[in-house]
Amino acid sequence: MERIIFEKPDINKLKKDFTLVDMHFHTDYSIDSFNNIKDSLEICKKLGIGLAITDHNEIKGAEKAIKNNKNMLIIPGMEITSIEGIHTIFYFYNIEEATLFYNKVIKKNKIKDFFVWINMRFDELITSAKDFNCVVCIPHPFATGWTGLSNNIKIDKKTLKKIDIIEIINSYNSRKSNLLAVEWANKTNKAISGGSDGHFLNALGTTLTCNESNDLDNFMKLIIKNKSKVVGIEDGLYKRITNTVKKEYKVIKNTDKNLKMSHLIHEIKSLRNIRMKDCFGNKRINFKSPGFFSH
Repeated sequence: MERIIFEKPDINKLKKDFTLVDMHFHTDYSIDSFNNIKDSLEICKKLGIGLAITDHNEIKGAEKAIKNNKNMLIIPGMEITSIEGIHTIFYFYNIEEATLFYNKVIKKNKIKDFFVWINMRFDELITSAKDFNCVVCIPHPFATGWTGLSNNIKIDKKTLKKIDIIEIINSYNSRKSNLLAVEWANKTNKAISGGSDGHFLNALGTTLTCNESNDLDNFMKLIIKNKSKVVGIEDGLYKRITNTVKKEYKVIKNTDKNLKMSHLIHEIKSLRNIRMKDCFGNKRINFKSPGFFSH
């Protein structure tokens, strides 16, 4: 089985043999997303795909989606931003465990009135997750800006052991960034996943994770055992730029003026301080100008 395919998913063909899930999707419970849950679920049903709800630092979207679910595979999750700016996705086998994790770990560490990051370091965050029945995924590890793991810390063996999955195709990423993620996953023999990182409804299903199980427990287990394939395609540059502008405008519009400045300053500083070497120790470009990307 060819495990990684860079092309637009042929959903009708793929679903004859596999269960298909978009493993990275945001609802309007993420401050930078425009996706109504009802509309999102209707589109998934029409396409015949499952969905992982991975809102920024929030569980309410997953809770609502599961409550309104009608015979669809929905994976509860959250995309949490550590104090360094690193994004990490946590997938759960049931909504009760996800809610417990949110209440015991995330909620108490939220910074009041600020959606962007929580008051926990990356190593604290992934270590705390091991007390729960969840799966740790690193999304867009080589993303431009401050959200990619490789831009923030050196990956040592201790950290690597706490990571279960590497997201190797993210539709909102560039091909170059995704190929670096593929290289990292291959080098470390980590499980792989892919998702649209959709903040708009038209992103649904542009990247899919596929395997032969149609129930949540076994679907996740097959991913972890590296018995899944990922099929997807990146958005074009124009679409990524226009979507970024729309997302950031929504964030700024709905954020207190003092926090707006904090958000923008953090993005600028993070881009200026990207390490000159990636997590492989290879030299990389040091981006000097602000990009205002928030996946």
